[in-house]
Amino acid sequence: MPELPEVEALAMALRPWLEGRCLRSFEPRRAGLRRPFPPEAAAIVVGRLGGGSNGGPSSCSSTSAGPGCCSCTWA
Repeated sequence: MPELPEVEALAMALRPWLEGRCLRSFEPRRAGLRRPFPPEAAAIVVGRLGGGSNGGPSSCSSTSAGPGCCSCTWA
């Protein structure tokens, strides 16, 4: 797990490129995770990207699904 300063630096670098943009699909690609992605994960994360928040070891980016902004693809 990366340390908090690395996560904060990455979030700061990505924010100008991602905030306000539309995440059209979500495709989990790592089958060997300790906890697999739940089937409803795409419906939760797909939408317009807003500001992020820091929850210690986990981080979150808020989304708000907008018209024409949601189409989920799963592998």
